[in-house]
Amino acid sequence: MQLSIKVAWICHFSNKEVQDILKPSRRINEMAPWIPALAEKFEEQKNIELHIISPHEYIINYKYFIIRGIHYHFFNPHIPLWGRHWPGFFKFDFITNFFINKLIVKRIINRIRPDIINLHGAENAYYSSTIFQFKNKFPILITIQGFLFKISADNNDFQTRKRINCEIDIYKNFIHFGIRTITMGNEIKQLNFDASLHWHSYVVKISTPLEQINTSKRYDVVYFARISKSKGIEDLLHSISMIKKTRNDISVLII
Repeated sequence: MQLSIKVAWICHFSNKEVQDILKPSRRINEMAPWIPALAEKFEEQKNIELHIISPHEYIINYKYFIIRGIHYHFFNPHIPLWGRHWPGFFKFDFITNFFINKLIVKRIINRIRPDIINLHGAENAYYSSTIFQFKNKFPILITIQGFLFKISADNNDFQTRKRINCEIDIYKNFIHFGIRTITMGNEIKQLNFDASLHWHSYVVKISTPLEQINTSKRYDVVYFARISKSKGIEDLLHSISMIKKTRNDISVLII
């Protein structure tokens, strides 16, 4: 008989399926699609009981349900009993280092009693900060999604500094990290020489097979994202400037 283990993910994501169940007061854009894509693989694992713990905007209180064998725990990360954000002039969550969120996640984890906790993304302090209270109490794996401190180090606003400090503290205080590239591993090792690195890929899900089509090309490069350093706009412009030294007719569309 194969033993079953309990795995708890602490992360954030949203899609149409969960919003249809949660019925938030305001719909939000889908986010972090790699989380449900990876969770789908665990639907096939009969010996793993997966619990996903995630904050979600515009809901009230705690919501729990099961979809295809996966346990979902959603909570309101902002004003208690009111699914709204804290006002800009009084960021109670940042001021208290997300004290309420820590209490909520602690209550959920203590109820689950998982065999291992997997934090997805150290850069999102409003949920990643909850991991510190479980150090030395549960085996913990930190899966790297990206590095906020590498792209926002020059941003001195209060909230960004809080996020970066939390992110770096996680890298320095935990041992096991899931990485997808050698560069990720090198960055972690620079901050934590004792870090143990584990290759951990996310699932790339394509719902419809892609077929090659013949079409006329209007642009050589298309950028479609928020215009910010964190989305790579500066890297794009730098790259294009290098290419233009040898190919002056390159065209770029920024949406």
